[in-house]
Amino acid sequence: MKEKDIVELDFLTRINKAMEEKGMTATALARKANVSHSGVFRVLSGTVGLSFERACQLADALDLEFYPMLRPRSGVGKKEAANG
Repeated sequence: MKEKDIVELDFLTRINKAMEEKGMTATALARKANVSHSGVFRVLSGTVGLSFERACQLADALDLEFYPMLRPRSGVGKKEAANG
């Protein structure tokens, strides 16, 4: 499994947990996030990938803070930093 897939799966797990805690259906989430309900269902089922914009919309609709982590991949950037 690729790192991107793991991050997306973790995000979707957190979205589902927040929906459950708030008693919110996928349809209600779609309405609050101002996105199509079919789009939310496809994202939650893993049928389509999750775009950055959609991730922000869903997190915002659930009152979740969204901090994407950007970090160098292992070994990338270390050589440049040492030479800089």
